[in-house]
Amino acid sequence: MIDSDRRRALDERMRTHAQDEKIRIRAGCIMAGLAVLSLAMSLTSTTTGTASAVFKIFLVVSALVSLTVGIYFASPKNRGMIFAPSRWRRIFSGVVSILGVSYFAYLLIVDPHHLANAALWPLLIANSLPTQFRSDIQIFQLADKWRTGLSRDLVWDRLAAVFDQPGLSTNIVDEQFWIEMGRDWHAGPWRHGDAARFMKIRPAIRLDFKEDDDGAAIEAYSQGRTVIGMYDVVQLAQEMSETALGQAREATS
Repeated sequence: MIDSDRRRALDERMRTHAQDEKIRIRAGCIMAGLAVLSLAMSLTSTTTGTASAVFKIFLVVSALVSLTVGIYFASPKNRGMIFAPSRWRRIFSGVVSILGVSYFAYLLIVDPHHLANAALWPLLIANSLPTQFRSDIQIFQLADKWRTGLSRDLVWDRLAAVFDQPGLSTNIVDEQFWIEMGRDWHAGPWRHGDAARFMKIRPAIRLDFKEDDDGAAIEAYSQGRTVIGMYDVVQLAQEMSETALGQAREATS
């Protein structure tokens, strides 16, 4: 029953993550569209005098920046931004949108020949959209260090033997021993094992062999990160890393 409840909760978080992603993409498209509108109005507006020319340049640059941010919001690379509209964020965005639309319509009716003044308001509305989102990236970081009386080659041999398990891969790169853990590694009953099917990145551990005046030491380091809706994935990666670190320390101490 507990496993079933955990699975349903995890599926619900994944659905929420998918909904947040759709909202973020739509917001990015709206922001990019408003930036294009402001850019078109700025470029087609007539300018008289140095001040007007400087203001027009400011609008063009601002529109290009907003367009870039909008494209970034709509891209898959920006998965770390989630929809999180608090009361004050909604009030701020709503007030800016109402004032912007009202003044934009007013300027188009009263003074349609000077589009530069009206072009500022789509930018203000577009720039208020990112305030409805926040970054929510979960991170774990593990580090450990222990003494050893073994030589480097013997340490590497023992690690290779210990981690010759299904779901693991080992490699030596630049005199560092790397351990990569896959979703199908079953070294123990993982508390967050239900998240294995959502694991897309293999967590890794880096081990360094350091020699000093007192002998030798092994330094181990591992880290991982993921976005909200997949919190159990990073928890599972942390469990795997902690288990692997324990096995490495036991084999080489």
